[in-house]
Amino acid sequence: MLSIQNLTVQFQVPGNGTVRAVDNVSLEIRKGETLGLVGESGCGKTTLGRAILRLNQPSAGRLSWSGGEQSENALRRRVQMIFQDPYSSLNPRMRIGDIVGEPLRALGLARGKDAAVRVEELMQQVGLDPRLQSSYPGQFSGGQRQRVGIARALAANPELIVADEPIAALDVSIQAQILNLLEKLRADLGLTYLFISHDLRAVRYLADRVAVMYLGEIVELASAEKLGRRPLMPYTKALLAAVPSLERPAERVILQGELPSPVNPPSGCRFRTRCPYAVPDCASTRPKLQEIEPGHMAACIRISQEQPDIEKLVA
Repeated sequence: MLSIQNLTVQFQVPGNGTVRAVDNVSLEIRKGETLGLVGESGCGKTTLGRAILRLNQPSAGRLSWSGGEQSENALRRRVQMIFQDPYSSLNPRMRIGDIVGEPLRALGLARGKDAAVRVEELMQQVGLDPRLQSSYPGQFSGGQRQRVGIARALAANPELIVADEPIAALDVSIQAQILNLLEKLRADLGLTYLFISHDLRAVRYLADRVAVMYLGEIVELASAEKLGRRPLMPYTKALLAAVPSLERPAERVILQGELPSPVNPPSGCRFRTRCPYAVPDCASTRPKLQEIEPGHMAACIRISQEQPDIEKLVA
């Protein structure tokens, strides 16, 4: 559906220079899949998601859609976003029915009675009583507000939804409900998701493939099953170890040092300052994301050079 080619998004920081929030990222999002995008806060996940919607303008690279170049209006119909914070992403002065129906009016998809019928359908799809249309966001719980945000995203009948940390601001008891709703909507409507999160537990539940991001770069990419069973990068291991598990005791992987500044990232491999396997060459060679095993990609010169001895590195 979407091919992201060498995408870079950079921002000027007054007095500090330039931040390359997304740096030369290449990815494919396949029709009908959920692609998980994980990493620590500040690694560039949200910036990449917003660049797909052109909310952040790329500094370099290309976004190639199936069907050719997309006009602004066509893009708005084809891709929508679910925002992280259900408290700040809804206008508190608008009624729920107007919020859900806003894309219908803005994109000229329906008006009058047709729009009213469509709003009722959307609210029912996300598990909200249509009789609540006249209510305001302040009268709703966080989980209900996020359902409103999901209904609004569905209004334009999009093919791709960028879900930016859609459960991060919700109580744990509500998170599973929202994940199950997203999965049901994907099955019922044939949706494609880019699911952005720092919670690998949620990503492994929902995603078909997972891309791991560190300081603006993709450092590992594999199916959710492969990534959970056999991560190649120590950074991915550390993220997985932070996920509580009833199946086995969590291996405590401790990363050395602090997260480097994105204004002045390390030379060569950006992860080398925290990597237990770093060697001198890591400082001078910038690793490329390449296939190490069938369907499993990683950006590490040691793993790519020492494939016969890979067990020693990933054990």
